[in-house]
Amino acid sequence: MRQSSLNATWTWLAGLVLLASCAGGLEDPDRFTGSLTCPDGFDVETQLLQVSCGISGCHAGPAPEAALDLESPDARARLVQAQATSSCAGEPLIDAANPTASVLYRKVSGTECGTQMPASGNLLSAAEVDCIRLWMAQTSTTT
Repeated sequence: MRQSSLNATWTWLAGLVLLASCAGGLEDPDRFTGSLTCPDGFDVETQLLQVSCGISGCHAGPAPEAALDLESPDARARLVQAQATSSCAGEPLIDAANPTASVLYRKVSGTECGTQMPASGNLLSAAEVDCIRLWMAQTSTTT
């Protein structure tokens, strides 16, 4: 009888541990789906692209790398109309209908198109890459 009581206690504790380790709750559905979102008011151009990519010697100034200017205002409007000139040349920098096919997305996520960016070695987090994806998808409704 004592062994069955001990087994019941361990079973109850194991169930409690499993409940406590749940990935998220209904108030946090993104933890179940893997979808990320950008913080409210987050400006991808000024708070992410300009500080991570549009730094001196990279995608800024009078002669940016790969002719890709990420420092000047209104990057989204310029990039949705442009094609890559080096890695994956001729492909759209931003494909608003299919953001994960965009050269910009593929470069920052490291999926293909040469060296993963930024080349500084300070790679973007998964949340930052997803913010870029969401920002690119918005171009279909704003351009």
